Amino acid sequence: MKNEIKKAALLLSSLSREDEKWILDELAQNQVSNYDSLVEELEGLKRVNGGSNLSSMAMQIKHSEQFESCFKTIQVIDGTEHKKIKKVLNNEPDWVISSLLSFYNWSWKKKYLNAIGIRKRYKLHKLEKNSTSLSYKAKETLVEGLSLQIN
Repeated sequence: MKNEIKKAALLLSSLSREDEKWILDELAQNQVSNYDSLVEELEGLKRVNGGSNLSSMAMQIKHSEQFESCFKTIQVIDGTEHKKIKKVLNNEPDWVISSLLSFYNWSWKKKYLNAIGIRKRYKLHKLEKNSTSLSYKAKETLVEGLSLQIN
């Protein structure tokens, strides 16, 4: 629990002064006291690390937590049978399917491609080679959507 509180303090300290003040005003006095002592500890870490930015440390935590969540989603999708994937993706546009296939080295990808037929495979291959790639965040959103359709 102490580590979670430290993470919260670090993330809170990366906010603007106004946002930080607003949140602290909403907390009970003993929670604010805990926060104040943790901020002192974080400031000490900042001095030891040669003035490294607490905001960048907070961003690293946010990204690692998002990655953890995304990785769990990837594991769920990767463990799905190719037949179920084919059924879910059946009515999706080719660009969505191509983006999903290029997001990760799925264990079912080869079986899926063999199951969809040569014409569809060719279209997907052309899209992968010729189209502008979506951002990682956009592809991640598509993966989240696929996960919701699978479950």
